[in-house]
Amino acid sequence: MTTQVARDRTIFGKPELSAATAAVLVFLLACLSRVALLDAAPFYDELYHLLAARSWLDSGTMGIAEGTYTRSAAYTRLTAGLFALTGSDTALVARLPNVVFGALFAALATYWVWRRAGRIAGIAVAGLVLFWPSGILLSQFARFYALHGLLFLGGALCFYEAAAPGAAPRRRVLAALGAGLLLWGALQFQETTLVGVLCLLVWFGLCVMLPVIWRSPHRVLILAGLFAAGLTVFALAFGAGVLQALWTEYREAPWDSDPSAYNRVLRDFYPLFWPLTPLLGLLAIREAPRPAGFCAVISALGLVIHSFAGVQNLRYIYYFSPFLFGLWAIGVQAALPTLFEAVRRGLRGLPVPIAGAFAGRALTVAAILFAVLANGAVPRAISLATGGGAPPFVPRLDWEEAHDRVAELDRDGALVVAANDLNAIAYLGRLDLTYSLNWLPEMNRTEFARDPRTGKPMISELASLRHVVNCVAEGVFVTDLQWRPPAGYIDFFSVFETPGIRLHVERAGPVRLLRWFADPSALSDHATCATLPSELRGQPG
Repeated sequence: MTTQVARDRTIFGKPELSAATAAVLVFLLACLSRVALLDAAPFYDELYHLLAARSWLDSGTMGIAEGTYTRSAAYTRLTAGLFALTGSDTALVARLPNVVFGALFAALATYWVWRRAGRIAGIAVAGLVLFWPSGILLSQFARFYALHGLLFLGGALCFYEAAAPGAAPRRRVLAALGAGLLLWGALQFQETTLVGVLCLLVWFGLCVMLPVIWRSPHRVLILAGLFAAGLTVFALAFGAGVLQALWTEYREAPWDSDPSAYNRVLRDFYPLFWPLTPLLGLLAIREAPRPAGFCAVISALGLVIHSFAGVQNLRYIYYFSPFLFGLWAIGVQAALPTLFEAVRRGLRGLPVPIAGAFAGRALTVAAILFAVLANGAVPRAISLATGGGAPPFVPRLDWEEAHDRVAELDRDGALVVAANDLNAIAYLGRLDLTYSLNWLPEMNRTEFARDPRTGKPMISELASLRHVVNCVAEGVFVTDLQWRPPAGYIDFFSVFETPGIRLHVERAGPVRLLRWFADPSALSDHATCATLPSELRGQPG
C-alpha cells in the first residue's frame, strides 16, 4: 500500500528536479503570455495607483485631485519607486512587476502540485495556470492582485509545510515563520486574506488536529473543551462588536450582490472540469489525501464565502484559484490509469496498430486534449496572450481627445460632471461632480458626500442629477461610448427635459459631451438650490 509520505512525494521517482524544471518552464511561458496588453490604455482602477504614485513623487502625498488614495499604500509606493527608477510614469511601466508576480504565481503552483501530488498532476495544473484568462489579465493590471496572490500562495504553502507530519522542528519553525510573514504581507494588500486564513485554519482543524484528537482516549473531553473555548471567543467577539463590524464589511456592496456569479463563470469557462469537481475531488483525495484535502478545503470554503459576499469579481478569487486547479489536476491524475485501461479494453479486437497499448494511450490523450481545448477558458486565454480584446482593456478609449474642448467649456464657466471621475481628472484636468455607483462604505451612499479618494462630491441618483441641472445654468456631462446609464437611457435623458433647458450633444473622439443650457426662468428658486454644495453653485465655500 502506498503510504501518505510516498503519495506526497509522488510515485514518479525524484520529483524535486523535474518539478523545478517544470516550474522554470512555466515561469518563462507565463511571462511570454502576459505581455501583449501591457501598452493598453489604463483601466479605471489602475488610475488610482497611477495618479497617487505620481503625486507621491511630486509632493510626497498620495493625492488625487483634492482627495487622497491610501488603499494598499505599499503598492502605490512600489509603483512610485518604479516610476522614479525608470523615469517613466506610464501604465506600461506600472504593470511590468505584475508580469513577474503572475508568472511566479503560476510557477509556484506548478512546482508544489508536481512535487506533492505527482508529475501528471503537475503537468495538468501547469496547463490550467498557463491557459487562465484571469491570470493573464491580472498579470498585466497595475493593481495589487498578482502580488497579493503570490504572497498568499507562498504563505499557504509554508503553512502546509509547517503542519507536515514528521517534519523536523527547525523546518517546522522556519515554515511557520515564513507563513506568518507572507500572510501578513498579503494582508497589507487585500483584506480578503482573512478569508484565506480562515480556510487554512479550518483545514488545520479538520485535517491535522481532528485526526490526532480522535485517536486520543480523551477525545470527548478535548472536543468539549474546544467547543466551549470557541463559544467563549465567539461571545467575546460578538460583545465587542467585532463580528458585527466584520459582517457589515463582508456584506457591503455599492451594487447588487450576485451569489451565482462564480458558478456561472466557472461553468462557462471550464465546462469539462467544473461540473465534475465533486467527483474529481473524491478521486484526488483518494490519490493524494493530504495535498488534495488542502486544495479541497481552501477552494470549496473560499468559493462559498466569496459567493455570498457583498461584491463578486474574478479578481477576488484569483488568490486561491490555483488550489481549485490543483484539485482538478490531482483528480485527473487519479482517473487517467482507469481511463487508459478502459480505452485499451474498448479497442481490443481491432487491428493491432489501433489496439496496441501505445495507440490506446495516444487516442486517450488526444481525446482529453480535444475536451480541454473546447473549454471556453482556452480560446479566451490564447486571445489575451496574443493581444486580442477582452474587458477591461479594450476598446482603448482615449479621453485626451476631449481635453481641449472641456478646457474651453471650463473657461466658459460650465460645471463638469463625469461618470468616470478618474478619467476626467487624469485626461481632462477638470472635475466638479461625480455621477457613479462607486461608493465607499463610509460614505453611506449619501448624495453629494465627498469621495475621500478624489475630494469631489458624488451622486448616484437621477433625482440628484436633475437637482444639479435645474440649479446650474450651464454644465457638461462627460462620458464615453462604453458607458451605459444604470437606469437606462430613457430615464437618464429625461433629466434634461425640463422646459427652458436645452441639451447639446457633442463628440470628441470616443468621449460624449452632453452640454446643457438653462434659461434663468427655468432654474429652481434660491432656497431649493441652496442645498447644493457651494462649489457647485459657483459660490465661494
